[in-house]
Amino acid sequence: MFVLARIRLLFLVCFLGSAGFRVLAGGGPEGVALIVNRDDASSIRVAEHYAELRGIPESNVVHLESVPLGDVVSIAELKERILQPVFTALAERGIAGQIDYLVYSVGFPTRVSFDSKATEHTWVANNEGSLTGMTYLYQFLDDEKQLFLSPNSNLYFGGEMRRTKDEAGRVALDASGGSDFREPFHFRAAYAWGQGGGRLAGQAGPRYLISAMLGVVDEEKGNSVEEVLESLSRSVRADYSQPEGVFYFMDNGDVRTKTRSWGFEEAAERLRGMGLNAIAEKGSLPSGEEAIAGVMSGSAQLDLESWQGELLRGAFFDNLTSFGARFSAGNSQTVISEFIRSGAAAASGAVSEPYALQFKFPTPYLFVNYASGLSLGEAYYRSVASPYNLLLVGDPLCQPYANKLDLRLQEGFEAELASKEHVRLAPWVDAGEVAYFTFAIDGRFVGRCPVGGLWSFEKEELSKGEHRLSVVAVSDDAIASQTRVVFEFHVE
Repeated sequence: MFVLARIRLLFLVCFLGSAGFRVLAGGGPEGVALIVNRDDASSIRVAEHYAELRGIPESNVVHLESVPLGDVVSIAELKERILQPVFTALAERGIAGQIDYLVYSVGFPTRVSFDSKATEHTWVANNEGSLTGMTYLYQFLDDEKQLFLSPNSNLYFGGEMRRTKDEAGRVALDASGGSDFREPFHFRAAYAWGQGGGRLAGQAGPRYLISAMLGVVDEEKGNSVEEVLESLSRSVRADYSQPEGVFYFMDNGDVRTKTRSWGFEEAAERLRGMGLNAIAEKGSLPSGEEAIAGVMSGSAQLDLESWQGELLRGAFFDNLTSFGARFSAGNSQTVISEFIRSGAAAASGAVSEPYALQFKFPTPYLFVNYASGLSLGEAYYRSVASPYNLLLVGDPLCQPYANKLDLRLQEGFEAELASKEHVRLAPWVDAGEVAYFTFAIDGRFVGRCPVGGLWSFEKEELSKGEHRLSVVAVSDDAIASQTRVVFEFHVE
């Protein structure tokens, strides 16, 4: 029987030919569990494309059978038919402790149903969450108090909400009191978090899993497979590109923008202080001709077909509305698949009525976190206090503002890897600060060494055939971005 203790146990596991070359940033492919619906041809195709683009190891790809049909699953079905098989597979492969991202291909339900209980947290809650939001909050799914509904269920959120109250003393529905800002900080599933987004030194505290869907393929309101593939390809090409476009914060007077307008100018000022262009202006869509790095808006309907705006690779489009991730034919509101079609790397939306509550949506600091160098997935969850209602669609590893390190190995390493049984590695970087280096063989992390250190392994301890060695440099800052080189080698 599936129990929360089992999930916690699995994720408390400790980290511990010709050469191919690949450099990536963000959480890194070794930290991604890619989930595939093996009964869905589109799911397989999209997953294979993404795995190839991102270099995700075969061991990190989990194919599920008998995925529930339709748009909605219950919490019990989510746990028993999706999460439990995934966690079990990762544990059996010995990689559960290194997984930070649980990413769904297309072909999965988008909504999770539950019986909402009358608690202090749920008076404005309905009985549906999103697949990605509930997966992120996996540790709370068995909690009788339904803490996944709490306004501060996500302690990785980098800030403190200043909530306003109505006459009954409840959290006000119109506009938030805003949020304090805490500096960007990288995510790891092994970290425990405290209030305000700070990492706890001990083991006590909630943990999470960054979760996203690569796309929603649907004839009514979703994207086509080709649109999803193109979006993912654009996202990978965005890495390290340092886009010079404009971040737009749109205010049209609607409660959908009033909910977040408290922070538009401050977030824009922080971005300008980082040397980036940011504008807070009136309207629902950017009116200028400048290329767009990101949009934060709030409108039930956006006319994207006639809009002339250009979204740069890696752009995030965030629109606050009631049913942005409701893909049924009767939904008249603009759905997030339209932003993907317009060129966005990712977008998110509510799967059921969220009301105009700031803690249910990313704060304006989303773009500050993103521009700091965090991956898209990190920046997103760093910016939303209660994500249970939101479906995140797109590439969570996209990291346009990451700094790429010049990672190198000692001269003659490739020849040594090809010819010797005992292989020694002495990695270094020519510029930039590095905290440490880690090493993975066939996707599984097997060691680490400090700067100036030496690491070695015996090829004869591996099975015969082809293998893949990844050398990863982790930057010595709060962003902890990763740069990696990957080599293929053969064992006789």
